[in-house]
Amino acid sequence: MFRLLSFDRIESGCDDISDFLTFHRYDDSVTMKLVGSVKEVLGVPVGVVLQLFGEYFFTYCFENGYSEMLKILGHDFKSFMQNLDSLHALLAFSYKDITAPSFRCEEEKDGTLTLHYYSAREGLQDIVIGLCRSVGLQMFGQDVDVEVTHKDKMNVNDTTVIYHVTFAVTIKEVNPNGTVQPMKNLRTERRSSTRTSYCVPPKPIITSEDFCEIFPYHILIDDKLAIRQCGVGILRWTNVTRTTNLRLEDLFTLSKPDMTLTFDNIKRFINANYLLEGRDSEGNVLVKLRGQMVLLTRPDYVLFVGSPRLASLGEMEERHMFLSDIPLYDVTRELVLLNEQRLAEVEVRSASLSSLLLPSSSSSSSSSSSSSSSSS
Repeated sequence: MFRLLSFDRIESGCDDISDFLTFHRYDDSVTMKLVGSVKEVLGVPVGVVLQLFGEYFFTYCFENGYSEMLKILGHDFKSFMQNLDSLHALLAFSYKDITAPSFRCEEEKDGTLTLHYYSAREGLQDIVIGLCRSVGLQMFGQDVDVEVTHKDKMNVNDTTVIYHVTFAVTIKEVNPNGTVQPMKNLRTERRSSTRTSYCVPPKPIITSEDFCEIFPYHILIDDKLAIRQCGVGILRWTNVTRTTNLRLEDLFTLSKPDMTLTFDNIKRFINANYLLEGRDSEGNVLVKLRGQMVLLTRPDYVLFVGSPRLASLGEMEERHMFLSDIPLYDVTRELVLLNEQRLAEVEVRSASLSSLLLPSSSSSSSSSSSSSSSSS
């Protein structure tokens, strides 16, 4: 009863809305009105309200259809937060005009994390604090302490301002008896030993030529965005050679994410999905590449690894592209063929349905003959 009365009082603070719908997108002003109403009714600071909302929001998503998706995002807290951008990109197909934040983690030598949060909305960092606590406890059985260390804002393009908040994240294991203890290191012993002992040979085995053949749609750029290396697939669509001194924006325009193409912006949104468009001198699209940016060990280099973005055989024909241009390991091949098969099945079903609904010419003729005979 107390909860119902309290919510009635909270909802009365948003007098312009009588009911809240689950899949309806509300303006941010409505959300902040609701937060302010909670603050007044419960007598707690806005920051506390937002932290509680962050905790509840994760629990709500986990219990309402997203549990399987959330379980596979990452094996630990760091990898989970690193992959939230991919989840947001997937949700954008269902929730149009979504304005999702971006997250990036840096592991410090003492085992703590530095979490970078980028958002077009100002003042919502307390939601992230609550979200982190809930993720740590519910997903990994860990006590997560989150503290804001820095806040600033930046222009990522001519029209968009992004608010950047940095958090210091300390993770502690929760024992069965309820006590907590600091983690020795964020990486598990298995993953750490595997990475250093087995995956990295003492000397490079694969040559640059092999790499360019195996990954035909990769582009290596430096901190000036100069192209230092690219795959054979890039060579087919552009005039890049070893002797040219071209920058990435000389050959491609950045379609996603919505930002000015700079080295600093790439590092800020390193976990975003990137879409590059190559055009000819007349502005016609020659190729679309979807992929990711990877920070290399050398901090002044970034590697784009991608593949052609294609939806149908017709689009491949328009781009003058063949299946042989797509590597065997690239799932784009299967997606294009499966989509083409689906379209063909839809066409066959439509044709069958039409034949059932519309009388055939022979039936019409027989019917006309019968009518004539009857008249006679």
